[in-house]
Amino acid sequence: MIAAAGQIATPLPTAAEQFPDLAAAVLTCRRTADEHHAAWRASWAEPHDRMLRAARALAWEGHQAALRRADRCIAAELLPALLGGAWRPARRGTGLVTSRTAGLLCWPLIDHSRTFRRAETRGATAWRNSLLITEPYGTFTPDGDPAPKALAHARGIRAEIGAGVWARPDLSPWNPGGTALVLIAAGLRPEDASKFGFVFFT
Repeated sequence: MIAAAGQIATPLPTAAEQFPDLAAAVLTCRRTADEHHAAWRASWAEPHDRMLRAARALAWEGHQAALRRADRCIAAELLPALLGGAWRPARRGTGLVTSRTAGLLCWPLIDHSRTFRRAETRGATAWRNSLLITEPYGTFTPDGDPAPKALAHARGIRAEIGAGVWARPDLSPWNPGGTALVLIAAGLRPEDASKFGFVFFT
């Protein structure tokens, strides 16, 4: 059954069933985030302890490596399944958030965002060859429903930019369980969202 905008089709496929590599990477990110938080608390309690500061730095590097692995899984597993073709993370500094679109591509749907491009494309980044992955807080209510502000913002993005917005609460590497994985891209078909366990916002 196809879910209307803002509705969740049940049952959703589990992340491990559809995207096992990314799901495993998200679990690793949860572990490395916990390790970094524990190391930070320990070094904060003993700020002059060099070994604790070094452990905190090492834990941070481990978490960053886990996040990079998750991005590789997004490019290699998630995006080809959703949109076909080969994808890659864009270089730092390239993106779809410009002076023209900054008023729309912002909170509550844009946080911890990065651009992915089709691997075969060259030239300028544009919606025809690129998309945004973003990981905001507050995309869903505590009951698991789409947050009204996020839903209204997604409709504005569709109206002004022409890009669709899908979200999934269980595939975010940034803060698993706290942030959602949001996909903003051209060519997203409403009838496909529930097949991949995503909620169709617009």
